[in-house]
Amino acid sequence: MNLVETILNAGGGAVVQQMSKSLGLGQSQTQNALGQLLPVVARAMGTTPLQTMA
Repeated sequence: MNLVETILNAGGGAVVQQMSKSLGLGQSQTQNALGQLLPVVARAMGTTPLQTMA
């Protein structure tokens, strides 16, 4: 599982659901935004979003 999938699936999707609610966005909008944001954050941290988390 890659970093993006790990975060999107955290808590059975509850993380995305809570973020959607907080931001006033639909879940698909939030997932798309995170899918684009997380690789940028991962690169800044010196990893890639496709690396498997152990």
